Amino acid sequence: MADWSQIPYDIVQMIGVRLDAVEDFLAFSAVCRSWRSIYSTRKWTPGPQVPWLMLSDNENSNRRSFFSLYREKVYELELPEAHGRRCWGSNDGWLVTIGSDLEIHLLNAFTRVRMRLPAPSTFKFLFDVVVDWQLAFTNPGYASWITVEESFQYRIMDVACLNNQIFALSATGTLLVVDINLQLPEIVHLAAPPHQWAREQVFLVESLGDILMIYQYIYVGNLNHPGEPVQFEVFKFDFGAREWTQIKDLGDRAIFVGDNIAMSVSATKLINYRGNSIYFIGSKVENWWRYDENFMDHDSGVYNMASGIVEPFYFGADYPSHYSCPIWLTPILC
Repeated sequence: MADWSQIPYDIVQMIGVRLDAVEDFLAFSAVCRSWRSIYSTRKWTPGPQVPWLMLSDNENSNRRSFFSLYREKVYELELPEAHGRRCWGSNDGWLVTIGSDLEIHLLNAFTRVRMRLPAPSTFKFLFDVVVDWQLAFTNPGYASWITVEESFQYRIMDVACLNNQIFALSATGTLLVVDINLQLPEIVHLAAPPHQWAREQVFLVESLGDILMIYQYIYVGNLNHPGEPVQFEVFKFDFGAREWTQIKDLGDRAIFVGDNIAMSVSATKLINYRGNSIYFIGSKVENWWRYDENFMDHDSGVYNMASGIVEPFYFGADYPSHYSCPIWLTPILC
């Protein structure tokens, strides 16, 4: 049997850096210790990765399950840093976790690097039955959160970042922009919602320099007959006219939405991913607390923008958890 560890390091590195998908790189690094060293030194700089789905797990596990659509496979990763902590969402490859100590961390699930954020006590929000929907932000090196005082009256539902600005969506659908460069951050009204809606959920997402608003509609009858197919509408914000324009085609883009996450990626040259589609999962936490296979199938799938048809996708035997819902996560190794 060949001794793979005897292959010169320079050649191994040349092979490793030519791998495009994180799934292939993880398999490559598992061959032997010398190959794994490429992983440990982070000498891997591929293009943008398509999200994995972190499946729901209980708080007592040191391992987390991740589903790869590229491989159609569930990966089990050691992640003791997430033990006893709830995962609230992700951004740019980093999980946002909070434990019973109320410490907030950013966690890279693939490198296990962890960064502590300022204590929530520096951000005035409620720990009781409801959250006050207030907006706050921080910067590297800051020891506290900067609260956007006006945001309380708007009930901020979602945010997206573009050009060092925070775009926010109010509970009424109004688009706002927050000027975070001022000593006292100010909120500016940009546009009213495209129309009044009875929505299931609404998302803001940055895509190729544009701000998109994603409306998700779902019509639920009862548990035995979950209802009609999920439908989506997508609007693009016109910065010149300060108004929303509905778009019917996303081109090669695929949008991923779920609990506390919305992102846009290019599906060009990617296996098992479809452009002009919306991948959705777990839009309502209570749907995962109430385990019902029919409803779970109804609450996840791939929406084709051209046909308006929803196709289900199977991501393994994922059972609901009171602790953490499934979360889209972009793999990064840095």
